[in-house]
Amino acid sequence: MTPTHVVKLKRTGFETIVASGSLAHCEERAERLNSDYQTDEYRIEPWHPSRAEHESAIGYAAVGLGVNLTPWQREVGLRILDGERVVMTGGRRNGHAMLRRVVAKAQETNDPEPPTNHTDGSRDA
Repeated sequence: MTPTHVVKLKRTGFETIVASGSLAHCEERAERLNSDYQTDEYRIEPWHPSRAEHESAIGYAAVGLGVNLTPWQREVGLRILDGERVVMTGGRRNGHAMLRRVVAKAQETNDPEPPTNHTDGSRDA
């Protein structure tokens, strides 16, 4: 069975998937975790494999550049990777340039160039 939903633990600057499965399974699991730990940080979300890949790419790119993205930067970055057209407005020192660098690095990570195969003898060995 392919999972349709996931349970995520979300905290400031951190999120991780702790369970996956059907909606009913995830509801039960999230309710039990929130009850056991007396919190509301375990949340259910629909499972989008491409979205998950983009989340990983954004996370790795941010870590690779040594930056912490704010929630709005992460969401906008994910929307860009999902193919949405995004217009960023705002004043200076608002994090737009850093977000562009992180997205560019995530795109490199997500869509690496295929290796070049020189079987025609055009390259010296």
